[in-house]
Amino acid sequence: MRIPMRGTSALVILLFSCSAFTKVQQSMQSLDSRTGYKPVPTGFTKLRVVLLPFANSAQMKAFDIVPDGDYKDDILSPSDPAPPLKSEAPTDTDAWRTAVSPDSLIPLTIGPGEPVIPVNPGPDPILPGDLYREIAETELFQSGRFEVIPYHLFLEERRRIDPELADPLSQITAAKNLNVQLLITGDCTDFEIKRSSSYWKVPFWALLLVGSFAIDDKRFRAMVIETLIRLMFVFPVGSDFWKAGIGWEDVDVDVEVGLNLRAVQQGGSISFSEESTTRRTESVRNLDLLIWKQTNRIRIQKTSAGRQIRIGVTDLVRKISVQVDQGLR
Repeated sequence: MRIPMRGTSALVILLFSCSAFTKVQQSMQSLDSRTGYKPVPTGFTKLRVVLLPFANSAQMKAFDIVPDGDYKDDILSPSDPAPPLKSEAPTDTDAWRTAVSPDSLIPLTIGPGEPVIPVNPGPDPILPGDLYREIAETELFQSGRFEVIPYHLFLEERRRIDPELADPLSQITAAKNLNVQLLITGDCTDFEIKRSSSYWKVPFWALLLVGSFAIDDKRFRAMVIETLIRLMFVFPVGSDFWKAGIGWEDVDVDVEVGLNLRAVQQGGSISFSEESTTRRTESVRNLDLLIWKQTNRIRIQKTSAGRQIRIGVTDLVRKISVQVDQGLR
């Protein structure tokens, strides 16, 4: 059975649309499946816990996490030219495209030279461990199994016992005085963002080729194909001519986050210790990467960074919740 050319082009477009919808739907289902907690058992008594300051083993040398805000006057946009450099190196490179080029890691310092002296270095960065602790506190509460005691109350009690905070055992004593059953610590061991290029444009040449099959004219179709072949000898494959099209050009980045979580009982023994590593692919648009004009520094807003960390935190809280349901105290 021969399918008409017009029907073939319609089928191609339909399959493309269904594929895109399925990808988005699977992504949403994957996220939903990792954020739900099982119902709390009947008659369950919440555990009193305190979250101690979390560690920051992740070396955030290449980019910063900054508070949410409107930074449009301080950052580079895709249309901005590269900032002037002190060196004599070429400066006609698009700063944004250089930062997210397929041949480089994300994030990078733009260009081979030194940036100009910063006038506005921007807000103080947020440590990933601090953000991890904030999210863990929320997730533990939302699991319905933990009563989270504010850390400042715990610290006041510890200072009453040990004003210099020199004795590690004063933590255990303070926990007993406040009837805290678990002291929880954590560490953000890894937070990396690496490039993974992707183009979401529909090129003009593809539209022309598909359109030629929609027209029932063999001579026109042959002319289009012959013209495209000739153009391949004029414009190299991979040049801007072949990339021009409808839509937008975006870049995917691979985000890897490593976390660990520990729970210590009143007696000082470790009752829970787990690690979680998550790897996700995000577009630059969704991740909200910012390039600071004055320093060429890559920055990511707190909400976007928290979205990446939260997935690993949820995984760890689900694991400790299972053990709590099984009698962990």
